[in-house]
Amino acid sequence: MIEVLKSLAVTSCFAWIAACSVEASNADPNDPYFAVGGSEGKIESEGVEVGTSCPADNLTEPCTCQVGGKTYAGRQTCTTSAGWSECECAAQLAASGFSGAAVSDPGSNKNGSTFDWKETEPSTILPGGGGSCKGGHYSGFFSGFYNSPRMGPGDATFSPVGIPVLGNVEFDLHQLGNGEYFEIRDGAMEGAALVVFPFKGDLVGTINCSGSEPVVEIDLKNGTYFAIDLPYYFDGKAVAVYNKQEFTFDLGEWAVTEPEDYTVVVRNEDGTADLSQTDFAPLPSLTPGVPPMLDIFVEGGTGEWNAIWVGPETGVGSNP
Repeated sequence: MIEVLKSLAVTSCFAWIAACSVEASNADPNDPYFAVGGSEGKIESEGVEVGTSCPADNLTEPCTCQVGGKTYAGRQTCTTSAGWSECECAAQLAASGFSGAAVSDPGSNKNGSTFDWKETEPSTILPGGGGSCKGGHYSGFFSGFYNSPRMGPGDATFSPVGIPVLGNVEFDLHQLGNGEYFEIRDGAMEGAALVVFPFKGDLVGTINCSGSEPVVEIDLKNGTYFAIDLPYYFDGKAVAVYNKQEFTFDLGEWAVTEPEDYTVVVRNEDGTADLSQTDFAPLPSLTPGVPPMLDIFVEGGTGEWNAIWVGPETGVGSNP
């Protein structure tokens, strides 16, 4: 008896697939907006204009599609090389005659096919729900040691680990769209080496805040410090774990290195340095909570940092 039921089930499945194929074959293949689910109508989508530039690969934005008087939920995906994609519900509907549950359907009708898009669990604490960090202004501190060519890298007569550096960390965390991608804006790590020599770098980049405790990586660019009135430059990265309950960047570590050849550094007319032809020395591996170690003869620095949410975004703008 069980074998008979299995046979009937398989036969029914093939019959259903055949029926769907017949229905799809009745559509005009030259018209991407053919009738969907047996109801006539054009597919119209609303969202970001297709091809519009976007900031980070795999960033998503919600969109909707309307057909036959019904509204379907969808999403658009960012590819930095091509911009925002078509609303995926429109692509699915037009390509396969998809007849899913519409947003405007009554609850009793929401038993059709649906898109299986993976999302993090919604948060009852954070604005915007699942996956989000908290946008706003963050403030914190950094400290560490630095090997400068002014003193000689790893100069044991001065300090075998470098000169001490410390200062403040400040940046805005700006949400991109409605998802879990955030941009670092107006970010700076600014302080002093040996208390008196100015030491500053820009924090820039886009971070992915999905996951319960995301590990985030931030670029540390345009670094400059002055030693005996001479400018020196550095470039590197900062990593940390984001705590979604306390709105903090914890276990932060940073590492930077200097140009391997200062002779290729060119001065611009405004006095700034053109580092476009500069290769910086390799960075050590960076892991939150694990202090990085530069080779004693590499010019650069390493240390720790942290930041906590202190209020709304400053709204000044974003780093270039």
